[in-house]
Amino acid sequence: MKVKCFENGVAAENTYLCIKDNKAVIIDPGMPIGDLDDYVKFNNIEVVGILLTHGHFDHIGGCDYYHDKYQVDIYMNKDDEICLMDGMYNLASDALVINKPQFYEETLNLDDFNFKFISAPGHSMGSTLIIVDDEIMFSGDVLFKNSIGRTDFRGSDPKLMEKTLEILKQLKTNYHVFPGHGLDTYLFNELKNNVYLK
Repeated sequence: MKVKCFENGVAAENTYLCIKDNKAVIIDPGMPIGDLDDYVKFNNIEVVGILLTHGHFDHIGGCDYYHDKYQVDIYMNKDDEICLMDGMYNLASDALVINKPQFYEETLNLDDFNFKFISAPGHSMGSTLIIVDDEIMFSGDVLFKNSIGRTDFRGSDPKLMEKTLEILKQLKTNYHVFPGHGLDTYLFNELKNNVYLK
C-alpha cells in the first residue's frame, strides 16, 4: 500500500491518495488538485471512493469535484453532517453543499481496502480516525506530529478531545499516522514525545 500526499490551500491541508495496486481512495479532498488528477491519470489509477476525517472546509471543498469526476461515493461521520451546510460549523464564510454522503458504520470494505473507523470527537463533533488494513491511520485534525487539533471552534469540545486522547493511548498498533496538516508520524512516537499524550 502507498500513500501520496498533496498539500493544498491557504490552510496547507493534506489531501491523500491511499493506493493499493491500481486502485485508490481520496482522503479529505480540500480542493481540486491538478497534481492529484495528473498522478491518477499518468499511473492509470482507478479512484474507488472519497473518505472524510471531518467536515471542516479545508477538508471537504473538493468533494463535489471528485465525486463528479470519478463517479464515486463520499463517506463521512454523520455527526459532522451539519458542516456540509452550515458555514459556522465548517469554518467557511458560506455553506458548502456537497453531494449527499454515505455515513460510516464501524467498518467498510471498499474494493481491496479494509477500513475501520474510530469516532474521535473534540476538534469537531464527527472527527474520525480512519484505519486502513490495520497499519495506516489518517488522523485528520485530531492528532498531528507533536501536537493535536484545536478545540475552540463551533462544534469543538475540549472535554471530548480529552476522551479521544485516552482512546489513542490505548491503541496497541504502531500506526503510520498521516495527519490533516504537517508531517506524517508514527503513533508510538507520539505516545512517547507528544506532550498532549503524556
